[in-house]
Amino acid sequence: MAGVGHWALVLTLALSAYAAVASILGGQRRSAAWLESGRNGALVAAATATASVVLLLVLLVRRDYSVQYVFEHVSNYLPGI
Repeated sequence: MAGVGHWALVLTLALSAYAAVASILGGQRRSAAWLESGRNGALVAAATATASVVLLLVLLVRRDYSVQYVFEHVSNYLPGI
């Protein structure tokens, strides 16, 4: 599941870069199609970022110590939710 979160973040980065470029091009060329494409790219990037955060929360709650972040920030001595 950690791999899915990693690739969701990679996809978020790519979509964010695309959204930025499309929005800049849309503004320079005054093209509604490019602006709409940039907006849609930003929305999908937000969705993939949200998915990666939800996956990290699941890993934290499950105390999946195979993920370094969870290993460093969670302990069996901490109370649950």
